[in-house]
Amino acid sequence: MNIRLLCILAFIFSSYAGAQQCTTSVLVNAFDARTKTTLHGLRASDFAASIGREATTVDSVRPVFRNRVLVLLDVSRYKNDSSRNALLQSTVDDLEESPAGMPVMFGAFAERAVFTANFSSDPESLAASVKLTVPRASSLGGKSNLTNALHQALKKFGQHRPGDTILLVSNGDGRLGRSLARDFARSGARLQLLMNAPDTSDGHSFSLFAAFAAADQINPNLIKLANSTGGVLMGFMNSEWYDAAASGYLLEVRESQSRKPQSWRLQVRNYDDEFGVESVLFYPLQLPACSVPLIASTRPHGES
Repeated sequence: MNIRLLCILAFIFSSYAGAQQCTTSVLVNAFDARTKTTLHGLRASDFAASIGREATTVDSVRPVFRNRVLVLLDVSRYKNDSSRNALLQSTVDDLEESPAGMPVMFGAFAERAVFTANFSSDPESLAASVKLTVPRASSLGGKSNLTNALHQALKKFGQHRPGDTILLVSNGDGRLGRSLARDFARSGARLQLLMNAPDTSDGHSFSLFAAFAAADQINPNLIKLANSTGGVLMGFMNSEWYDAAASGYLLEVRESQSRKPQSWRLQVRNYDDEFGVESVLFYPLQLPACSVPLIASTRPHGES
């Protein structure tokens, strides 16, 4: 085969490949703006998606189920061991309520971070691993290094899987690194937020009014980061934490074979007309770039 023929074949293949599309998995939270409740039963045909000015297709929709979740707990606000131990014990109790089959990892951080060894889908095994990790939390320092903790948490997932979620329990004290938004976009992981419960070691009881105060005190840049990944501030940490971590839909969205992340828009069709209220969607601001494996997977059957 001569060089000229090889060049022609290369041109044909590149033109063909450029016209192909890949499919990207995207996590989406859908709420009723009036009741703040999750929208259930949505199908692919209920969503309208566009990249730039061009409409694109949502091929399939399914509820998020048994996705990997890394629960990351900020202990920097709890300055004495008794407060930290009480918080960690409460977290252990909450993790024991996690659904069987959901792979969960636990981490705690202040200046430094510690994590359980692996993701575990058995609540009892997870709780045992967390109890082994708890004694190490007293030596994590007093200040918050949130950026470093989030970078470490992203690495714990290894190769990305659709649905990967970091459930961060923190008010966002400390500086957020500029690279975090880019690193979350590259990883495809979602950041969901829960707030630290107030420290009641001073003798003051916890009240519902504390929720409003805590929401005002949380770092707005942290909320912005979570929103960019498709996450949202869900309230205080409690035994229903897995509803925040596993809520929403996993959409399969077609996109062109771009090697760069692409801005896009998503809406629920006719929701306003049918129900008279507005839907609220939380989804990643950008579709991740098509990776080499995704591009290769778009070739016709039989090609190597």
